[in-house]
Amino acid sequence: MFALDRQTPTPLVNQICDGIVAQIEQQQLHPGSRLPSVRSLADRLGVSSFTVASAYDRLSGLGLINARRGSGYYVAPPLAVPVQPVELAPMPSGHPGVAFLRNSLNTQRYRLPVSCGFLPPAWLEDAIPSSVSGRLMRNALIQGAPSPIAGSDTLRERLAYRLREQGLQADAGRVLVTNGVTHGFFLLCQTLLGPEDYVVVEDPSYFLLQLRQSNSPLSGRLLTVPRRHDGPDLQALEQLCQQYRPKLLLTQTLAHNPIGGHTSMAVAHRLLVLAERYGFYLAEDDIFGDLASSERFYLSQLAAPQHGAVTAGGISERVFYLSSFSKILSPALRIGLILTPAAWMQPLLERKVASVMACSLIDETVVQYVLEAGRFQRHVERVRERVREARSKASRGLDRLGFTVEQDGRDGLFLWAKVPEGIVVPALLEQAQRDEIFLASGEVFSLQPGSGQYLRLNVSYCHRPEFLQWLGRQLR
Repeated sequence: MFALDRQTPTPLVNQICDGIVAQIEQQQLHPGSRLPSVRSLADRLGVSSFTVASAYDRLSGLGLINARRGSGYYVAPPLAVPVQPVELAPMPSGHPGVAFLRNSLNTQRYRLPVSCGFLPPAWLEDAIPSSVSGRLMRNALIQGAPSPIAGSDTLRERLAYRLREQGLQADAGRVLVTNGVTHGFFLLCQTLLGPEDYVVVEDPSYFLLQLRQSNSPLSGRLLTVPRRHDGPDLQALEQLCQQYRPKLLLTQTLAHNPIGGHTSMAVAHRLLVLAERYGFYLAEDDIFGDLASSERFYLSQLAAPQHGAVTAGGISERVFYLSSFSKILSPALRIGLILTPAAWMQPLLERKVASVMACSLIDETVVQYVLEAGRFQRHVERVRERVREARSKASRGLDRLGFTVEQDGRDGLFLWAKVPEGIVVPALLEQAQRDEIFLASGEVFSLQPGSGQYLRLNVSYCHRPEFLQWLGRQLR
């Protein structure tokens, strides 16, 4: 029998589990062997019966031992068919967008997820203290009811307060909690668009990647407008409006994904004028806005009646603001929001009920705690500074290697970098896959000619010396 170490911080329950697992692996305990009774093992180890029972329950939950009513605990037989990990298709195979979406949610398999859309876990550790996460989860679980359909009232009040701090006109009655920005965008599409309506997406953009897939119901009604460093190409947009009369435009005002940079004030005002003239709606995706280091403004802010851009009831009723906490707090938190014109709250609510019913009350409770605890803004500022420093280092490193980085987009999480002449990008991607580096070419995010010669690079990873050294070796 094994002994326990009371000087180590490892809990006794864990030590008992580890000891029994070691005996099973070393074949000191064989399948079908009976384990000591709870009381017997507790006396032998000098611990409480509750401690041993907890260890047996954990091992039983893992399928390593079986509990037989009235008889005791026995070592379980091995699984007849070992569980195999689900293998994803390598990123370069098939349609690049399909492979990217599949692999982007499994970045743990990569040594360096350089083209992923998330921050490193170590950068997010201070956002949610481990000392309170268990308590928050327990509080949500014992309420005995799911989250309200629109989101918890307290969270929506807190979200509205934060939006007002950002300069937006917001009240809780117009805030709808979603399962992230992607969920919010599809709710808008399903609510606003009829079977013949067109949607316009910037090119390049992350949402173009999602909507161009063949299984997307919107893929046949998708229009693209070139994205410049200061916003969408307004001349091209107006031509689309004259020809197709689109119903919805998705745009990113701040920290654009993937080219970086922000929409200029002049372009933003002109965009609002075009929306009112041609009668289309604007969905403003602000998922990366927290990482913007320069002074910020929003289309939703400019469209408010007090700015005098247009009259109340006009463009202010056509702008939807979307945001999320998955980037700045944790990818595991699937909580976003739509700040909607009042007239669209009920239709969106009904569409949400038909799709997902409600969001996770656990996730909502965690986000609410972070916003109320007074630590969120400090966390954002720390992450923003780390992104700024990493962006500077990555730009310098890539410049030395001969990459051309879009210098007009000096803000945000991503770099849009053109590879040096003579480099075969598909071969570079294949080598990256072999070396456990997650790397994506620009054709994943763009339909424009020549986009395959660009890479979308996450500055929180691509500034690292090991990646820049790897790139240097490939170029040589």
